[in-house]
Amino acid sequence: MDWSALFKIVQEWGPSALTSFLVVIVLYLIKKIDKHSEDDSKRAVKFQADLASHIDSLDKKFSASIQDLKADVDTALKEQKANTEKALEDHNKQLLYIKTEYIRNDFFLREISGWKEDISRLSSQISYHFTDVINKVIELWKDKK
Repeated sequence: MDWSALFKIVQEWGPSALTSFLVVIVLYLIKKIDKHSEDDSKRAVKFQADLASHIDSLDKKFSASIQDLKADVDTALKEQKANTEKALEDHNKQLLYIKTEYIRNDFFLREISGWKEDISRLSSQISYHFTDVINKVIELWKDKK
């Protein structure tokens, strides 16, 4: 249908009939738009609820993994502390034994300078073990991801 046919119908029916027809069409379109708007609102509310529940579940999982990791770190640090204290106690016993049994007092005083290097080396080993524990904790954390 072209424009000339539409003008012909308007002349036959009159402008009030055409206006009434257009009003009915516009009202129908408004009703459809309102229905779609309500459907969109319902979908938006459902999406927000689903998103909130997913975020809550992710937050719970994240908190649980952080707690597990914290427990693993605490356990590893306690073990490292116990091992370090035991090693220090063993070294102290060895030093006391050497001091009392094998070394005369003057020889002990001459050799004490070499012990500074041993103490420095022991300090380096303790630092290395602590770094090793931290690396293991990081590996545990990566494995849990």
